[in-house]
Amino acid sequence: MQAHATTRAVSLFILADSPQAVAYVKDFDNWRACGVRVHPIYCHPMQLAQQNGASLSPRELLERELFPVDAEGNPVDMWSREKCTVLMSGLTPDLMSLLTKRIIGAGVPVQNILCTGEM
Repeated sequence: MQAHATTRAVSLFILADSPQAVAYVKDFDNWRACGVRVHPIYCHPMQLAQQNGASLSPRELLERELFPVDAEGNPVDMWSREKCTVLMSGLTPDLMSLLTKRIIGAGVPVQNILCTGEM
């Protein structure tokens, strides 16, 4: 990830119950120093209430982060989709399938999407 960040934009979205439960948190500062944009997403109900005042599902949180919209509801283009590579790990098969379809629909080539593991 750090090596890729020297030649292209890298964003990391980590889904966890709380800040204390985030994997690799000790590496965040090094990754950020290398140019990686780290986005921890907290999905425990208590964290959700503190974070956004709403009760969103992990799917809704990931979609909001991956496919942001502006104040008028227009999609915000935040990545070069045709050059993008996506790695998803630790998600349920249903969530991985849903996000894969959305990511392909957004213009990322299917051969650039890698999926592994389950929550």
